[in-house]
Amino acid sequence: MINGKIHKLKEPSTATVELTMAVAQETTLTNYLAYKKDGKFRIGHLDQGSSLITPLSLASGSPVRNLYQVIEAGADSLIVGGEKVRLETVELQPPLSERDVLAIGRNYAAHSTEFNKSVRIT
Repeated sequence: MINGKIHKLKEPSTATVELTMAVAQETTLTNYLAYKKDGKFRIGHLDQGSSLITPLSLASGSPVRNLYQVIEAGADSLIVGGEKVRLETVELQPPLSERDVLAIGRNYAAHSTEFNKSVRIT
């Protein structure tokens, strides 16, 4: 169950498993990008060199639709989920939505002091 939804497991074919393992060995699929293509929200891996997006799926074969699924399932449980698409053919989306994200640096005070020393006000 992910985000309150039950995902049906389907057995991937041997060829799919072998291809997925071969791609995973060649590259780490962690340069995440949220996008919309043909009205569907997806998460993919962006290869910055070629501007190609590799759609990602969960091990069950269900497409990854948001980064919360990646966080919950873990990056190691993702597989290639379809044909690569060109970056310019998609609509980019916010990586996280529908929730507030709060980040606090543990070394905020040190950075603040460093910044204040580097800026001259005349």
